[in-house]
Amino acid sequence: MKKSLLLFLLSVTLFGNSFSQDTTAIKKNIEAATKEMSATFISRNWEEYVKYTHPAVVEMIGGKEKFVKIVSEFMTELPDSSIKFFELGKPMQLINSGHDWQTVIMQKLDIYIQGKMVRSVSYLVGESLDNGKTWTFFDSKGDREVVKKMKPDVSDKLIIPAGSQVIDENYKP
Repeated sequence: MKKSLLLFLLSVTLFGNSFSQDTTAIKKNIEAATKEMSATFISRNWEEYVKYTHPAVVEMIGGKEKFVKIVSEFMTELPDSSIKFFELGKPMQLINSGHDWQTVIMQKLDIYIQGKMVRSVSYLVGESLDNGKTWTFFDSKGDREVVKKMKPDVSDKLIIPAGSQVIDENYKP
């Protein structure tokens, strides 16, 4: 009896540690992807940035080349100095749906535009189809219906927080 109990506890410990190590590695991969995604956003390297954009978004815009062109044209209108703060957070959730891994990360952006400071917090949904090695993301708009349009098989367990936006009309650069 003691031997059976010892084997059971040992197997639970081993499997528990192996799962923990797997999710730790996956979280590190998410953090590496968001760090690189942030760097490509700040440096305006849209050829690299598109690699972190969910394929449904890229296809909706018309493919990689069109995505890069549209984002580049839009961002060209904003001077580098208009982006005051940009940060992608750590994974808030990590879910294995059976066929992919899913996560939610916070995005903070402060942008000075048309004489106003716009401070926004939004939540990106991330997906990995290769067991957590590489990740693509899209803005959830804080709305599960938007998420389902982009990713119809989103897990019901994935919590999509509402974003926020504050406009400071008195901000002085």
